[in-house]
Amino acid sequence: MTSFQIRAYEPRDIGPVTSLVRSVRAAAELGADFGGLGVDVRGAGRGEHARANDGPASETWVAEDDGEIVGVAAVIGVDPDVCALRRLYVAPARQGRGVGSALLAAIQSWSADQGFGRIVAQVPGALAPAGRFLAHRGFTATSGDEWVHENRPPRA
Repeated sequence: MTSFQIRAYEPRDIGPVTSLVRSVRAAAELGADFGGLGVDVRGAGRGEHARANDGPASETWVAEDDGEIVGVAAVIGVDPDVCALRRLYVAPARQGRGVGSALLAAIQSWSADQGFGRIVAQVPGALAPAGRFLAHRGFTATSGDEWVHENRPPRA
């Protein structure tokens, strides 16, 4: 079993992350055009002050193995109680080996620390394996393509 580390996204990661996302999307027959990372990495790699003063709370992580980016995840605040999972991609050769679970654990921990009570994710029906992945990690399908994870019991 190979090891990997989860770390905060840094600006130098843009090329490898873009290549990873394009290859995963192409392998899933979603097309390689995903509109870039844009808002997903706003403030990432620029320190807490930049992130804190750059709009809604957001964070991006990468999974790195021996210098190679093998996964990426991004989350952004939608409102004071909800954040949205914007990206969670793992290199096909690394799927099923704990990379996605480790990235999702980072998101869940971060979102709870930020005070978000809920994480939402949009998962198109064509990505049924992604929905099963989320379901096995505490997400519930709500309506259409939306999945929700409660960080705490719903408010009364």
